[in-house]
Amino acid sequence: MKKRYILILAVAFIGIATATAFVVSSGKDQGPQAATACPAIGKTRLLAIQGGSFGPGVLTVKRCDRIRVVNKDHAARLIALGEHDNHIDYPGFEEQALGNGDSFTFTANVAGRFHMHDHVHDDVEADIIIE
Repeated sequence: MKKRYILILAVAFIGIATATAFVVSSGKDQGPQAATACPAIGKTRLLAIQGGSFGPGVLTVKRCDRIRVVNKDHAARLIALGEHDNHIDYPGFEEQALGNGDSFTFTANVAGRFHMHDHVHDDVEADIIIE
């Protein structure tokens, strides 16, 4: 009986993992393909939240550039990658809580198109294109 229970759990886990992978890959984000080490760090590009929106709304950078996200609003932010409620993993990036004046920086080490949003105020969003 115990072996049967473990088998059912394993099959369920594989099904959920497969469905999650499909949803992530079929969405607006390309999702990270494979992280490769950057031979040198490029420019630092700014993505600011001000007046209830990201500026710019679409940021295009080169692979190995650094992206600095800064909250210039008084509202607290919870910044994530991926569509709202369908976050994606990105090497070197973790969901970030930002108060007024707070910032974080991450390296654009994987090419693709990625959606960034404030998880609390999901209408605050931007797209990042990494070439």
